[in-house]
Amino acid sequence: PPASTDTGDFLPYESSLTMPKSAAASSLCVRYDFSKNPAILREYRRFDGGVRIGKLLEDMDTASGDVASRHVFLEAAPRKPNGDISMAMPDNVTACVDSIRVLQSVPDVTTGNIDMQIEGRIIWTGNSSMLIRVRVWTIPATWVIDQSHPKLGPREPDKSVPSIAHRTSDDASMSMKRLYLVARKNSTPDRIGHEYTARGTEEALDAMMPPEPERKLFLEGHFLFVALSKQRKPLKINPVLVESWGDKKSSAFGEHLKQERAKNKATSLAKLIPNYEEMQYIHDKYQRGFLVNQSHAGDMFDTATSAPRTDHGHTFVPVGSTRLRNVNVTHPQDQNAGGKIFGGQLMRQATELAYQTCQLFWTMGEATAKSGAGKVGIDIVCIDDIDFVRPVAIGSLISFTAHVGYTSRDYAVVIVQAEIYDYNERSKFVSNNLSFVFRTKSRKPFQHVMPHGYGDCILHLRARRRLKAFLAREGVEQE
Repeated sequence: PPASTDTGDFLPYESSLTMPKSAAASSLCVRYDFSKNPAILREYRRFDGGVRIGKLLEDMDTASGDVASRHVFLEAAPRKPNGDISMAMPDNVTACVDSIRVLQSVPDVTTGNIDMQIEGRIIWTGNSSMLIRVRVWTIPATWVIDQSHPKLGPREPDKSVPSIAHRTSDDASMSMKRLYLVARKNSTPDRIGHEYTARGTEEALDAMMPPEPERKLFLEGHFLFVALSKQRKPLKINPVLVESWGDKKSSAFGEHLKQERAKNKATSLAKLIPNYEEMQYIHDKYQRGFLVNQSHAGDMFDTATSAPRTDHGHTFVPVGSTRLRNVNVTHPQDQNAGGKIFGGQLMRQATELAYQTCQLFWTMGEATAKSGAGKVGIDIVCIDDIDFVRPVAIGSLISFTAHVGYTSRDYAVVIVQAEIYDYNERSKFVSNNLSFVFRTKSRKPFQHVMPHGYGDCILHLRARRRLKAFLAREGVEQE
């Protein structure tokens, strides 16, 4: 539906919602000081010294929401008696996440040699939607910001944006507040509406990061937000200014992603039958005897921990036997500003389940313990498009179900579905569909997975499509 400009009693005035804004004015940068702050290191380190990607995904969701909120933020008049801002902004909800790329192996953050920075910028706007690009970089621990840099503004908090005190209020969940708490602990400046963010200092972000040869890109994702009024209708928002060649390039990329989303939605296997090539592919498996006489041998935990070890690439595992499931109840500690479950929390839980599903699958195929079974023998290389179908209420039961849907050489695709049971409404629905691409560190091939039944065939084809699209984007030759 077209975006509405009728805000009713939602905002004290509405003219500012149509004013173009610079992307740099709402940009974000926070440093993870792993090398000098033991508390931050404890929060993010994995059992083997690597960084927990799931935690970073939560922070990426927080960062993108922060950028979105500051882009459409309005300061209402008059101020409160104590001088604080009377804030007004639309309710920005995450509609989807376009493919999160993982561009290097999970770094060991316990060495004391590297820190990380998270960076967020708005790159495209529609009538009521906005696309936020979030990147996580690894940087040398020795790099220090030049606080006398002429591009940096005053250190006083910028009162034209929501304060950190507001964003760490009791209403926010701990997973949402964590990024701001990291920023507060930093010995170096940050840029979350706190320091160096006064108007006229939009180039400050470039001065707060090492030059690109010194920093290496680790994660990159694009988060699509929709601005809603109190009546839950799309609300027309500020267009983003396209001021430079880089802005034009980013805006064109945002438009490309919009078209890709529409194309994928129109050809989804949830709506259309498989295409001719896919039907040939499945029928070929049937003719060769791969789809018959296969029975489900329990889930992945049973299969991987009790099945005999075999050589990779020479055996077939039923898709149903790769299932791994996790069931939780949602609690108020995990809510977002709208009183629903924080999307980053769902992303973290799904990512960690996908990781363990693929790791168990890889371990199951290791012939001997000497080959590294028991250690993390896989790398996550892409988190594909994430659709937030419906918001999740507090007190609901949430079930994450993961399957290894497809493998090809040293790549595997894990599909995770999040199903919700709402106790109050006595209804069950799918809230999220997520897919993850993994690759073996040793470049040895995964075992093959084969579907059993039509439902498994559709899941298998979905995963195959994801891998083919990923390899095409990366320019990797396909079989």
